[in-house]
Amino acid sequence: MAAAHRRARQQQGQPWPDIEAGGVMSNLVFCGSCGRQQPQPVPATCPFCGGKPVGGKRYKQKSLAGVLALLLGGLGVHRFYLGQWWGVFYLLFFWTLIPGLIALVEGIVFLCTDDEKWDRRFNQGAGRGQADAGALIVILAVVGFGAVAMLGIVAAIAVPAYVEYTNRAQMTEVSAYAQQATVAVTAHYTETEEIPATLTDAGVKAPLPQVLSEAHIDPESGVISLTFGTGGLTGKTLHLLPQQDENGAIQWLCRGKGLGYSILPRWCRGTPEEEEV
Repeated sequence: MAAAHRRARQQQGQPWPDIEAGGVMSNLVFCGSCGRQQPQPVPATCPFCGGKPVGGKRYKQKSLAGVLALLLGGLGVHRFYLGQWWGVFYLLFFWTLIPGLIALVEGIVFLCTDDEKWDRRFNQGAGRGQADAGALIVILAVVGFGAVAMLGIVAAIAVPAYVEYTNRAQMTEVSAYAQQATVAVTAHYTETEEIPATLTDAGVKAPLPQVLSEAHIDPESGVISLTFGTGGLTGKTLHLLPQQDENGAIQWLCRGKGLGYSILPRWCRGTPEEEEV
């Protein structure tokens, strides 16, 4: 029927509605069945015959453009979706983070724009019902991608922070026991000028902390070794090294491979330049 309508207009010397002397009228939409021009905004079906409107531009969803700007705006995806070629500049300069900030503002503006104003700017000659299903799929995909990316970022920040927090908590519990052990060994050596064979011989009466699986002293060097038995520090050992200064006073230095300088007790960790045991 559309073909017959075209021939009838041509025989009367009238151009087909989607062609004018100046070229294609991309802002007009006509029915694919009866050929009549459709009202604006373009309905999903022709109000004259119930046919499907054809021609014109694809409808640009405001919500989709806003979501794209908020989540992927730094790459100019929202501009490409709107058919604006200058989105390429977002790609070229995305590494500066400036396009991302601009897109964040644009996304908020898009979502807050009145529907009529949005249609006048981006949807002249587009059918509102033409892209709803596809837009919904794209929105869900973008939101899903953004959610996964956000979870990844949060996990990358939160997991190491939580591990360090638990390690520090374990070290804090051990620190009190270690300090008591060093005081007892120092007192024993000062009185007897001998290194005790065990921590019990040195007078350490405090019970072994639950996070430790073993605690002993080397009777030759006087080094106290505290081995962790639970948590993230399992299997690692904190070594307390006696250091005698020029006046004969004993100072203690703590070290341990794999423990990390930052979580060592402040009272004995010395300087980071000193080598680990």
